[in-house]
Amino acid sequence: MSEQLLCRTCCKQQEPGRSIYVPVIACGQSGVAISEMIYEVSDILVTLDPLLPQQICPDCLVKLVAAHGFRQMVISSNTRLQREHLVGMPQEEGDGTEDCEMVVIKEEAFDPDLQTEESNLYSLPEEEEEVDDDEEEVDDDEEEEWTKELVTEKVKKQKAKAGKTRKAKKQQPKKKRSTFTDIVLKECVERRGDRYYCVIDRSSGCQRSSSLDIDIGNFVKHCRSSHSIVAMTKGLFRHPDRDKEKTSVSPRQNKVKKRTFRCIAKECMMQIGERYYCIIDRNSKCNYSLLNVDLGNFIRHCREMHTTAAVAKGLFKAKSKEEEKLLIEKIEMKKLKTPETLRVHAKGGVEICGKAFIKNILKMVVQHRLPLDCFKWDAFRSILDVLAKPWDIDINARSITRAISLMAERIATGLRLELQHKLVSILIESTARHGQHYLVLSAQFEQDRLIQTRFLGAIQVHSHETIEQLHSSIFEILERYALEHGQIYGIVVENGTDMFLLRGKLPKAFEKTVNLEIGADSDGTDLARLEELLESLTTLLRNQFTVLRGPLRHLHLALNAILPETDPSISRILKFAHALHDSRLRQLFAANGASYPGTNTAYRWPAKYHMIRTISRQKQFITQLVQDHPELDFGESDWQYVTDFLEAFQPLYTLAKRMTQSRNYVFSEFYMQWLVTIKELRRSVRFGNNPLLKVLTESCARQVADLRQQVALTAGLLLDPRFNYIESVVFSGEQRDELKSYILNIWNRINALKPNSEANQIDEDSIKQEDKKDDDMDDFLSEMFGDPAEGSSKSKAIPLNSTVTPVLQQLKSLEIEPRQPHDYDVWNHWLQRSMSHAELFSVAMVVMSLPTNNICLERSYAALVLADRSDGLSEQTLDELLLIRLNRSLFEKAVLTMYDWKKVTRSQE
Repeated sequence: MSEQLLCRTCCKQQEPGRSIYVPVIACGQSGVAISEMIYEVSDILVTLDPLLPQQICPDCLVKLVAAHGFRQMVISSNTRLQREHLVGMPQEEGDGTEDCEMVVIKEEAFDPDLQTEESNLYSLPEEEEEVDDDEEEVDDDEEEEWTKELVTEKVKKQKAKAGKTRKAKKQQPKKKRSTFTDIVLKECVERRGDRYYCVIDRSSGCQRSSSLDIDIGNFVKHCRSSHSIVAMTKGLFRHPDRDKEKTSVSPRQNKVKKRTFRCIAKECMMQIGERYYCIIDRNSKCNYSLLNVDLGNFIRHCREMHTTAAVAKGLFKAKSKEEEKLLIEKIEMKKLKTPETLRVHAKGGVEICGKAFIKNILKMVVQHRLPLDCFKWDAFRSILDVLAKPWDIDINARSITRAISLMAERIATGLRLELQHKLVSILIESTARHGQHYLVLSAQFEQDRLIQTRFLGAIQVHSHETIEQLHSSIFEILERYALEHGQIYGIVVENGTDMFLLRGKLPKAFEKTVNLEIGADSDGTDLARLEELLESLTTLLRNQFTVLRGPLRHLHLALNAILPETDPSISRILKFAHALHDSRLRQLFAANGASYPGTNTAYRWPAKYHMIRTISRQKQFITQLVQDHPELDFGESDWQYVTDFLEAFQPLYTLAKRMTQSRNYVFSEFYMQWLVTIKELRRSVRFGNNPLLKVLTESCARQVADLRQQVALTAGLLLDPRFNYIESVVFSGEQRDELKSYILNIWNRINALKPNSEANQIDEDSIKQEDKKDDDMDDFLSEMFGDPAEGSSKSKAIPLNSTVTPVLQQLKSLEIEPRQPHDYDVWNHWLQRSMSHAELFSVAMVVMSLPTNNICLERSYAALVLADRSDGLSEQTLDELLLIRLNRSLFEKAVLTMYDWKKVTRSQE
């Protein structure tokens, strides 16, 4: 798989060659790098980290250029408006050294290093909390007179000194305070024409440039990120100088600063996580904490709970020590009057939800296979009785069996409601359990824009039963869910012997069931009888329904046809595989951790493939084994056949594995994948000399042609834009007309199933009657010019009349659409057209819901084979368990309607 490209800004993946990605270090038309544009627009610094994507997609590039252009336009407009507003206003005093063409309109309010009051000055005046002292009153008259004289003399001296200081300052030149703007304009940029270029480090070859309306804040960030060392020497990392010497000495500086209660309180708390804890007395084990800081409440807590420590910290406001003692006494008296009471939490009863309790008990039995014998254990029942006592419910094997029956009825009711008024497909699959042959029935349809598979039931096939009896049993299951003849779109019959890619414990269980429980001989006699049984059932059902064998069966027939059991090479390898199971070689296999090749290959080509692949993967071990034991005959010709076999069958094995995964495939997707596989085989035939490839390719081509003979499957190809497109040669004129009539018939059946449906069906006779109005003129034109007009009596095409049917219009529009690639998602294609092609969309959902693989059979087989055989369940209970297990999506809905849960809750109260 090719490496995926990832966009730095939107994280959209794209394969190389599909689109052009632009590196982030590239420069745009404005001369600004893409990384710098991202930084200016979003304040996100794009570093050249090799672990991160270094390119952006074209969509993001267009958006970025537009955003950056919009930003520059706003800056230019704001600058022009400010200049026009300032025209005619008196100019402030200054030295006039600044460039009049450069206007700084952004000062980076979000950067604390750049946020200052006067154009990013380096020095800031210190903000201090000033505390006014109380003025002292003097009652002595003599001291008052002496003080007035002293103040008068002191004021005269200070005025004279201040006048001299002002004269000296006027004579000295003013020192202009350095700002980030001064540093950038004088030392970091250079004007070239109508732009400013970065010259902070000329040896770096930096191409950063900006218009005359330079943004100082962004330029400082650029210097810090791209030229960090030089920026540090220039002073662009310096914090504002908060220790600036003041030019004038204030008499208030001599005053002693007083600490406030807020400052003391902050020293007595510590933040841990999101809360603030009291630490005024670390020996008190105080757990007082605050989520939001409230210093008033915290000071009150310290005074009341830590009185001694609060006095020591100075959290009491008193003019004298006597007042302080009185406050402390009041607090101590308050503690004595209201002693601290222990908080005892009342014990609350444990509440158990009755619905959740019963639901999980049933889930353990139904889904997790808890044996019913567990409810006979005294210890287990005593636990359940205590938990179920509030609802007066007995939890035992009998009550669980009744609950299973009740849930099965609810699920059957839910299935009837789901299948009502719908055109569905029925899948009949064969499997085996406990020495008995079963037919598994399931329904497949579209719901909520997904293909839904619902298990309907299983029929046990006895050796003495006839085909007619099986036929009636199938109809009994269909009648149970009120499925009428008109609701069945088609029936697909599959053979479980083709199911070979099960997961977990199922492969061994399946092999044991098919070969031992059914009693299959080495020549596959019973398996052939099973195939005859399915063929007879198919023939009987075909008289009433559209019945077809599964698409996977055609694939297996194509492969089994060229791999008969009588093939000398296969027989030789099979004989060698049997010889490897000799007990004398068991220790060698165990010591080398080798695996035995399978020996039961009757009727199933995947078993032959697994056997030969196991031998090929252990070639070194088996070669040494053959050398040490001459009785094992396996020469170079055999190894060559193994190599040719794997080369020929590997693509088809991959196809079968993909089609039997846990998802539903539409037929057109299966058909396309098979064509891709045939294409690979033909390429191998052209460039190789494998004798098996040519025979295998011809066999696959014949089976693909047989698939096209089934109209129910070919209708899916007509609705696929990979096969039906403008000037398509996939369908002939007759095939196209036949498929259109078939689709119209499906549309009529869908309309007939709708509740209270009106007379909106398409009547082909009415179409013909409307066309006869112009038949005479069409025939005359045909005699004159030839080429009968479309819609005339001599034309085989179905006439298109917009007043009669929109389905034909939509079908006609499919023929003029462009061809889509082979990996196109057809299901999503029709989901997007659910509104524009509503009529044809409903037909497409029915056609594409036709089963193509054994997904339901695999789940059914897991429930049948891996079920606990020691439960002693009756056949009815087993059928009900299968219905619940294989329709898990309906389990929650069934629980809601099993009991009247309001009465259960009231009984608990």
